[in-house]
Parts: sequence; structure tokens; C-alpha cells
Amino acid sequence: MCTNDSDCTDAPHGRCSVGGFGECNCVYGCTRDSDCEAGSICLCDAVAGLCVRAECTTDADCDDGHLCTLYDPSLNCGGSAFACQSADDECGSSEDCSGGTSYCNFDGAQRHCATAACNI
Repeated sequence: MCTNDSDCTDAPHGRCSVGGFGECNCVYGCTRDSDCEAGSICLCDAVAGLCVRAECTTDADCDDGHLCTLYDPSLNCGGSAFACQSADDECGSSEDCSGGTSYCNFDGAQRHCATAACNI
């Protein structure tokens, strides 16, 4: 628990963040990939980056003609992770899916349009 950023000193780039139920907890960011654990990379934002899961770190990690792209691993609840595109992908992003309740889901093998399923 925290009340301000200065309470978050257990690791570099600490900040006090409001969670989904209004509670405040320390989150620790990054400024480069080396700040993150193996299997994660730094996703930068305006304040400080956040370490996110990554099956790839550059496009060179993927098959020819495919990119290392961002997806939401939390069933459209606002998470972030990276994985290679696949020839079997049905969508590249949620903009490719019809309707406001569909989003582009990655199931570990391919991306496909799915109904938004975030449950809080």
C-alpha cells in the first residue's frame, strides 16, 4: 500500500498507482529491456515503462514477413504482451474485428476475433 510515489522504494522506478478497486499499490517500472526479468521487455509510457511478457523482442525473432506485435493477454482487460504474428492470424488488431464488443485475441498460436470477456 502507498499514498505517494516516495513510498515505493523497493525497486527502481517505483510509483504509487490506483488499482481497479481504488486501492493504491506500488508498481515498479523500467526504462530499458534489461530492467525486466527474462521473458519480458520494457513497454514505455509517459511516466515510466512497465515490464510485460514477451515471446519475442524484435521482428527478427519471428518468421520471415511476420512482426513481433503487441496484444492483450487479459481477455480485453487492458493487459499488454508481445508475440510473433502467424500466417494463421485472422486479425492484426482489434480494429480488424467487427462490432464494439469484439477484440483481437491471441490464444498462444494465432490471433482471432473474440467477444470482449473482461470480468472484474
